[in-house]
Amino acid sequence: MAENLWLNTYKMMDTSKRHLKECGFRWHSAVTDQNTSNYIYSFPLVKYKNYPCVICEVVVTRNTGEVICNVYDGNHNLYFPYYTDFILYRKRKERINRRIKSEFKKLGIIQE
Repeated sequence: MAENLWLNTYKMMDTSKRHLKECGFRWHSAVTDQNTSNYIYSFPLVKYKNYPCVICEVVVTRNTGEVICNVYDGNHNLYFPYYTDFILYRKRKERINRRIKSEFKKLGIIQE
């Protein structure tokens, strides 16, 4: 069975503005409130003819370093095959997990 990465807790060690900008994060007002400063980073997981069909969105809270990771389809709905344990989607989910782990390693995100 493929691992459910979305159930794990992750943390980014260096949450300085400079580091986040260098990694490609951008400040986003929709995920920021008065007490927190959140930065968002998106990357494609699956492409069709150079168009992203499945996207991973990573949100980092600067104050705590807490990381939230979601996988969406092209219409920005949660990507059902990633969040289910149906055997039919196992190989796809494993490929997505490998891609997310690889990106987390580049960004300096670790599992708590």
